[in-house]
Amino acid sequence: MWSPNPIPPNLVAQSDLIRYYLVPPVLRHLRSGMKALFGITVVLLICSCSDQSVAPDVPRWFTDRGLAGKATWDESTGTLRITESVVWGGDDDVESFYFMPPAEVKTIIIAANTTVTGGFRLGHGVALRGEDRNTSVIFGTNTVAWARGPNKMDDSPDCNKATGDDRAADCQKWSYGAISAYMIPVGDTVCVSTLTIRNARTYNITSQYAPIKVDDVLMIERRSEDGRSNCDGFGAGSGSSITNSTIDVTDDAIKLYRDMTVRNVTIIMRRNGAPFQLGWGSEPTSTHTIENVVVKGVDPQSSYNCGLFSWKSSTASTTRTIRVNGLRTEGLENARIWNGNGWVDHPLFELRSAKAELVLIARTVRMRSSAATLPSMVGKLALDVCDTAAIRNAYECGDVTKVTGDD
Repeated sequence: MWSPNPIPPNLVAQSDLIRYYLVPPVLRHLRSGMKALFGITVVLLICSCSDQSVAPDVPRWFTDRGLAGKATWDESTGTLRITESVVWGGDDDVESFYFMPPAEVKTIIIAANTTVTGGFRLGHGVALRGEDRNTSVIFGTNTVAWARGPNKMDDSPDCNKATGDDRAADCQKWSYGAISAYMIPVGDTVCVSTLTIRNARTYNITSQYAPIKVDDVLMIERRSEDGRSNCDGFGAGSGSSITNSTIDVTDDAIKLYRDMTVRNVTIIMRRNGAPFQLGWGSEPTSTHTIENVVVKGVDPQSSYNCGLFSWKSSTASTTRTIRVNGLRTEGLENARIWNGNGWVDHPLFELRSAKAELVLIARTVRMRSSAATLPSMVGKLALDVCDTAAIRNAYECGDVTKVTGDD
């Protein structure tokens, strides 16, 4: 679970990386205090040796990332194509696990039958795509609760600073998943398509403000049902979208924080997370579109921690407007939810702040759960669902046989 944190924990490390690659070798030697002539001589000798094993048109980041013999680089188009599986680290490689592509990289392709064990941190608009949705894979870890370190406990009372043996505190986890974007130039967009993300360390695809377009992606987690891994699905900046995709993770599937479109998506709802999370903190007023989405509740005990539309923040004072054209739920009719001190009927609408408002306009839906709201629900519901403003636990209208999700 995550509440926004505008300061990425890895900013210093990334800045050091950028400076390392952008400062020419000559200047690095001169800055070290050598005499100018001696420094130039040393650099020439190094370049002469390097030219024997590395083609002059291969950039330093390419070899440093371990891509020699496992990828191709086309400078004319800015295209990096990873052709063989690569491993960028294990659980203890907290930062080096991630690749922050330099500005000249415009497109990253993961070939079919290729797995990248690592993550991507994007600082500009990049198209990251696979050649085959099922076999072009980004893999994180099989370790449960990776961010909490070996003891699996939350040792970080300050959510912006990892302490104890934690690898990432709660507000930092968004940048320790599979794909994250931060402070990309205005007008840039990140695009992710045609691949699988399996067992992301934490979140699958996230940004705080940058728009991300996701299409034809499978996000899947097969570790544990206890939710300690914080393996959320998708959340990004205003103007983002997710289409033709399936999310099967153990935490929140889609974060409706900033204006977003969700179309042709299947969500597998497991115990811990919400299909649609509206906020844990003070996220802004926003408007969203949901079209042709299927939510399947699959917990064996029909027991969940979140409602269908879940707004966990107890301090929110904003409005979410959601327009739905095609939404179908399965397996929630007899479900229950943990409500602090006991189990109660599972709600379609879970609001926990008196100042929060959910506006829902919906057609062509079959939404069914055990309850409409929590027994102690606060906040305001403004509904126009199947031409009624009534607050109910079940709605059905339109031809729901055409609501197929990612099928």
